[in-house]
Amino acid sequence: VIGAQCMIGMNINETYEDIRDFVEYVNGDVTTKWGALRAQHGHPEPYNLKHIQDHNEQTITRGYIAGMKKFAEAAWEVDPEMNIITSLNIGRNPRSYAEGTPEYELTKEMFAWFIEKGQADKLGWDPHFSGLINFADHSGFETEMGIVLQRSLQKDLGHKLTLYPMEENGGRCDWDRGLAHAHNWNTLQRYADCFEWLGTANTFQPHRQQYMWDQGRIHYTSDEVWFQPSAYEDEMMSTNWLFNVLETSSSEDKVLDITAKTNDDKSELSIYVVNISDQPQEAVINVDGYKYGSSATVWTIGGCELDQYNTVENKNTVVPQTSKMKMKSKDTKYTFPKYSYTVITLKK
Repeated sequence: VIGAQCMIGMNINETYEDIRDFVEYVNGDVTTKWGALRAQHGHPEPYNLKHIQDHNEQTITRGYIAGMKKFAEAAWEVDPEMNIITSLNIGRNPRSYAEGTPEYELTKEMFAWFIEKGQADKLGWDPHFSGLINFADHSGFETEMGIVLQRSLQKDLGHKLTLYPMEENGGRCDWDRGLAHAHNWNTLQRYADCFEWLGTANTFQPHRQQYMWDQGRIHYTSDEVWFQPSAYEDEMMSTNWLFNVLETSSSEDKVLDITAKTNDDKSELSIYVVNISDQPQEAVINVDGYKYGSSATVWTIGGCELDQYNTVENKNTVVPQTSKMKMKSKDTKYTFPKYSYTVITLKK
């Protein structure tokens, strides 16, 4: 309905036959046994599923590798374009999956098998990652995101491992999580060529129904649905999506995390700023090599305490605010509120 791509998680103990039949059901022609059943169920067009994940948060072993091969061969019998995705967390320890470790050697063996099959680009890796506020500044950030592993495998095997980090886990849904999410996204955009997809957990959560992972980003009751702070950030990113990341620098990079992007014809430029400090930060903004109008649109969320979130009684506790500001050719002063995420958009 919304045109989004889908990734299906399946149990590692599924049989070869069940995997194959499932792929035929979702993608097979109506002349096949299971494609005909799909049509009988009211959907003659294939679903065009292209991503299957093998289990959830496993440890790499020879048994897991055997499961990956089973999923790949069964799926490819019907659809050679199917991507087979691991669910193997790496963590921040610099020795985790480091070159020379048993985990790395098993990973290299698994990837080499996909390469030998001519399907190097059909192996995907989903390393779940932290939604804590200082994760993006941690020395183990590139390790946990799979970037270090990706570089090592490319050096050893000559192929780039495709990364699909699908779960940013924060364990909460308040503005602390929202600010951490903004800091992660700002940082990850600067690594854009490393990733195929990036995802965040969780999406829907019944309001005040507490359980282990209290991190729903869209809350609901029996008759209402509303956003938590991090969902507003994704709404902003999706409606203001620009493809080209620009070089940025900040004299206060320990408290102001800055990313800038533009569209292909450079008619629009956005500056994304996360203030992770508990104090407002005055900055001087200079934009070189880009001509723009004198007025900019400012989108800001936060400026509040980290434990604030949107309740059923007050759904607008932490919501975005928009305004306009004048931008000079250089040396424009702007004060970023404490604990805030701000997007300044310039257009020609």
